[in-house]
Amino acid sequence: MGRKRLNPEHNKLPNRVYTNGYSYVWKPTSSESITLTPIKDGIAAVWKKYEEVVNQARKPITFSQLWEKFISSAYFIELKPRTQQDYMQHQKKLFSVFGEMKADGIKPEHVREFMDKRGLQSKTQATHEMASMSRVYRWGYERGYVKGNPCAGVMKFKAVKRDRHITDEEYLAIYRAADDIVKIAMEIAYLCAARLSDVLGMKWQQITEQGIFIQQGKTGIKQIKAWTPRLQAAIDHAKGFSTPADVTSAVIMRQHNRHYSKRGFSNRWMEARSKAAAQLGYDLDCTFYDLKAKGISDYKGKAASWTPVSQYLKQAENSMPSLTDPLLVITDLDGSLLDHHTYSWQPAAPWLAKLKANGIPIVICSSKTTAEIVTLQAQMGLVGSPFIAENGAAVQLDAHWPNAQASVGGFAGRTTPPCVR
Repeated sequence: MGRKRLNPEHNKLPNRVYTNGYSYVWKPTSSESITLTPIKDGIAAVWKKYEEVVNQARKPITFSQLWEKFISSAYFIELKPRTQQDYMQHQKKLFSVFGEMKADGIKPEHVREFMDKRGLQSKTQATHEMASMSRVYRWGYERGYVKGNPCAGVMKFKAVKRDRHITDEEYLAIYRAADDIVKIAMEIAYLCAARLSDVLGMKWQQITEQGIFIQQGKTGIKQIKAWTPRLQAAIDHAKGFSTPADVTSAVIMRQHNRHYSKRGFSNRWMEARSKAAAQLGYDLDCTFYDLKAKGISDYKGKAASWTPVSQYLKQAENSMPSLTDPLLVITDLDGSLLDHHTYSWQPAAPWLAKLKANGIPIVICSSKTTAEIVTLQAQMGLVGSPFIAENGAAVQLDAHWPNAQASVGGFAGRTTPPCVR
């Protein structure tokens, strides 16, 4: 039996009905408040409204109505934004199957049938969607909306851990085929071991003197990714496509100062991956998320960087190709001639000198601007030499250059630089 109210008049009110100074409010649970009638309407009016609301609440509700109550609850509002997005995504499939069914009419066998059919498309998504459905039922059961949870006891699909590792060659192929936005995102994801959502949601206020501050949207873990020359170069690249002066703006920004949606960015990523697959000669099944895994594994193995070009030069010193036939060497400027530790071409100077001494033409390949390439050519003593700009341009060789089918690419990971006879 409840305690007596301070105001004797309030003892005439229905159970769990209170006043807020203006209206009568029913609080069926500690987290819910339903306004009934204004105080001026009197006790009779509030009793009538109370009975209507209670009778309506006791009516069997559909799954979609149960879901909407959950979405409107304080419990849902306190979830992380990424988790809320997942629920809204799962809602589409669940509503198409269970939306109009009575919430208490859904049985475990119905959930099992859904899992089996949905699993033909994606076992992972089927498991995630059932997990969301189960949480909604648990929430509803605790508040008296349903009599039980039909997901309880239904087996999930066994999670298959991804073991796809993107090789350096694949990373470079995708990077070369990508537009500037995807290149920036790839570097940040790889060097910071960050999820796509964290990369797309990154703002300039997260860029600090110490590094990049990242709070993972999924786990809430806070980290500062210390600066490296390569990471600094990626952020400098991003400044040309965003508004760093506005610290609340996104580092990776689309037109009209808007964030990229996951779908919009994924289309760009898949386009670059398809182009890279055509170049490599086999299908690529890697996802953007795999860049995070690559960043972690590469960091453990080799300090999150490709082996310096100087090491490859030592390997190539005793394995120079025969000079009896004319050669044309095409080498990637980004990652081969430019050392990833120092961002200098000087470590490659001995190799360049040897080629020049033997009269071997050199064509550098880069995604840099023409002005940047011409400046580097002057520094390397290659003034007037042709070059390949990766973003759609072609290379034109003079008549005295050897006729050959070029094998374009860097020599990172090779014992000899790529060349053609």
